[in-house]
Amino acid sequence: MSVYKGILMTDLTFFLQKGEKVIKDCDYLQFSGVGYSTFGGFVGGGRGVFGGLAGGHTVKTEGSVFDAKSCHMYLTNQRLVFCQADLDVTRFKERKIGNIISEIPLMAIEGVQPGTKLMLHSSIEIATRNSQGGIDKNVITFLEKGFKFLDLSAKRAPERDGWIQTIKQARENAVKKKK
Repeated sequence: MSVYKGILMTDLTFFLQKGEKVIKDCDYLQFSGVGYSTFGGFVGGGRGVFGGLAGGHTVKTEGSVFDAKSCHMYLTNQRLVFCQADLDVTRFKERKIGNIISEIPLMAIEGVQPGTKLMLHSSIEIATRNSQGGIDKNVITFLEKGFKFLDLSAKRAPERDGWIQTIKQARENAVKKKK
């Protein structure tokens, strides 16, 4: 029986697929993927305030902080998996980990780059190829652990940078394995 960070791998079978192994995990994060919002009223027909869903305007939002979900991230040899996390913001810890909220196959990743959210939190922007052939932007935000009201420097930047290298290496390994 294999063990990962003191956790039996059988305890992670709720998301692991056949032949999949956890490489690394990270806590106290937020994930923002791609979402779509439809603007319009509730009366059918026209556009704008008086328009309906059929007449509304759909807007694609990518990596929006307003749609961010607290999560725990696992990197496997096949994908990034984001599980819902209940955060205790007073102790800067996770209380528990829940269901999968999103996943990114390593083979879908087109690019990975560092970023910063709200001048405080280090982030990773991941460009992925969508099913229509376009590119979507997903954002992983490393929430700062502590009260830093006056300190606007991102303390988790070295951790973020390590993750960027690990994700790139895992993708490269997945590409080599597929060939």
